[in-house]
Amino acid sequence: MQILLFCLLLFVSVSARAGGACDALLGDYAPAPDKPATLRVEKIGGEFALRVRDAGQWAAETEPAREDPPDPDGAHGRPAGACVLMIPGGELIRMPVGAPYQVTSITGNGWTTKHSTTGVLLLSMQGFQVDGAELYPVARSGDSPASPAKAAAGR
Repeated sequence: MQILLFCLLLFVSVSARAGGACDALLGDYAPAPDKPATLRVEKIGGEFALRVRDAGQWAAETEPAREDPPDPDGAHGRPAGACVLMIPGGELIRMPVGAPYQVTSITGNGWTTKHSTTGVLLLSMQGFQVDGAELYPVARSGDSPASPAKAAAGR
């Protein structure tokens, strides 16, 4: 009985720590400095979601994002304090500025180590190719539209 209680408390403790760890990723991001935001990370109903901006308008549809559990023993090679949101086609990672990460080389024959300059990395994976794009946090611009389901219900 004590082991069961210990396991339950451990699970609750880890869940509580993981629940708010990626809240620091909430906000708008641009692909380059001094550019408008093209990606928004938000919480809808307590779940992370991504929204893209096209032609100056935020999309009504969102893509799901799931927080990857912390890596306390470093088995996944994440820098200390990193937070990872699993997204369609890759990962959105918040890490300390200067932290190393690896992407495949241009030729695809090996790996290249880079270092984060912004602290936010969009890591995209396609087959064996892994590419990283630094994202720049910017001030929130414009409101998110209601989801299509909410808009239909409100008519």
